[in-house]
Amino acid sequence: ALQLTKPPPRTSAGANNHPNAAHMLGVLYSGDGEEFNIEKNNETAFLWFKQASEIQPVGHADAQYRVALVYSHKVRQQQDGGGSGGGSGGEEDHGQEEGETKAEGEEADPFAPAGGLDLEEEAVRLFTSAAKQGHPEAAYSLGVLHSEGAMGIPKDEAAAVDMYRLAVDRGYPPAMRSLGIMYMRGLGVAKNPATAERLWRVAAERGDEDSKELCDKI
Repeated sequence: ALQLTKPPPRTSAGANNHPNAAHMLGVLYSGDGEEFNIEKNNETAFLWFKQASEIQPVGHADAQYRVALVYSHKVRQQQDGGGSGGGSGGEEDHGQEEGETKAEGEEADPFAPAGGLDLEEEAVRLFTSAAKQGHPEAAYSLGVLHSEGAMGIPKDEAAAVDMYRLAVDRGYPPAMRSLGIMYMRGLGVAKNPATAERLWRVAAERGDEDSKELCDKI
């Protein structure tokens, strides 16, 4: 099987200097590379996503989202008193734990931000950068953080509505569901049950099971 265990130095040519190529390698190592004889490797996938997220001028939006997912998962682990597991940032695991927790004194955590940067700040920065580029899942994630007042973001229901709308404009069903809830409850926006129902029905038509349940309760 093809083994590119870690990204090459930043000065080398190839995928290292091309965000789309680096992102694609991350996707392949996340588990989508079987037809290319690439074995799944969450650490390698994460390193490629991280590389793609940092390539200037703005970084690859989906790579930023995936890295932010890993960081946000690590924050939740720390808050729950868990270990320091990481993940590939793939859609299927949303930053779920990967491998065994490293003991003290072993090599640095490959899923941690470089230079000792704050996990919460880095996650929010990357979610924000991806959302500005029109990434719907990143915008939705920011909406959730604003709604809950989490990851160092003050609770702001109006800001949550704005983020959900960005994701809804991109056709993201979970954002339709959440925005519908905001309309149904009058959170951050004027209460409007009709708009809530419309959003839920569109999301349900696009396969969102939770929205289907909400429609059934109307």
